[in-house]
Amino acid sequence: MQVMDLLFMIAGAGAIGGGLAWLRPELDLAPLRTALWSCVIACLPAAPALAGLGQTGGGVLILFAALAALSVIDAQRHVLPNEVTLPLIAIGLIAGIAVGTAPGLDRLIGAGLAYGLFRLIGEMWIKWRGEDGLGLGDAKLFAGIGAFFGWQALAEVVLAASLATTALLLIRRREGTAFGPGLAFGALVWWAVGPLLA
Repeated sequence: MQVMDLLFMIAGAGAIGGGLAWLRPELDLAPLRTALWSCVIACLPAAPALAGLGQTGGGVLILFAALAALSVIDAQRHVLPNEVTLPLIAIGLIAGIAVGTAPGLDRLIGAGLAYGLFRLIGEMWIKWRGEDGLGLGDAKLFAGIGAFFGWQALAEVVLAASLATTALLLIRRREGTAFGPGLAFGALVWWAVGPLLA
């Protein structure tokens, strides 16, 4: 991945984050601050990309630009807007073919399995605790990641996401930590390192 590609990804993250903050005034987000933080978070894939880790391609650039902006918004407002999560699923299924991260059927299964699994867990949590524990936004974001990397990535992405979110909960010592940033971290780990449990 070239430096210009990374700059494109970082700028794209800022545009997505700032654009969502402007389009969704009910979230009470500062567009400029959201754009800047999205750019900062989008720098995280730069180190493994410049080291030659992970597969390259425009689809991956779009994925990490979107993940950066979604992480910032989810961390601030615990919302993963449909305006980004739903197109991410479609882009993963369509543009992912050019990226070559997984065969088409694997990506389709990945998207469906990811959404179905998180939807089931969310419904079970509501019945058990009487409150939302895993929102539909998380399910759609996980489906988007599955659409890019295929079903084979799901277990390790969610494992890395769970470990990262648990560590953050222990550090912050309070409930209510968003899961979207953890999923973004899990996707970054899978993309950069590949299967760890094989």
